[in-house]
Amino acid sequence: MKLIRPQLATKENQYIDVKTYFKKYLQSYLRWMYEQNNDFMSALSTDEITNFFLNQICHPLWFQFYLKMVPFRVVVESSNYIEKYKKNASNMMVELPINLKKENKNLRPVQPCIRYKAATAKQSSDVAPIIKRYQLIKPDEITDVDVAILLEMVKKL
Repeated sequence: MKLIRPQLATKENQYIDVKTYFKKYLQSYLRWMYEQNNDFMSALSTDEITNFFLNQICHPLWFQFYLKMVPFRVVVESSNYIEKYKKNASNMMVELPINLKKENKNLRPVQPCIRYKAATAKQSSDVAPIIKRYQLIKPDEITDVDVAILLEMVKKL
């Protein structure tokens, strides 16, 4: 596994790795689900939890790109991770924001424990062609980490 240190890091010695952020994103989602209903693991099947994750969340750009590039792997990895770790949701933290699609705004938001810097205008303009080319849905907020992960993923193509 090749670790890449981006120029857009928000902390000293922070390395951007898609797999790491994918796991952090899933952990954040599981903790968010726990905050909605602390008995969600017995009330919902893994397929229902995964389906909600993939279809009812407004995902960051890097995750949308990952989902477009390897859709089956993302679905399987998400489902496997949720199945394996959903029972530990109470011990997880919301590190990455979970943004709902507009029709689900009645659910409670949970604030992430880490606040990433918003992307600069230049960073947003750098990813604009990628958003257009791959038909990604621009979220309400783009962070510098989202931009760094997305640019590294595109660079690897």
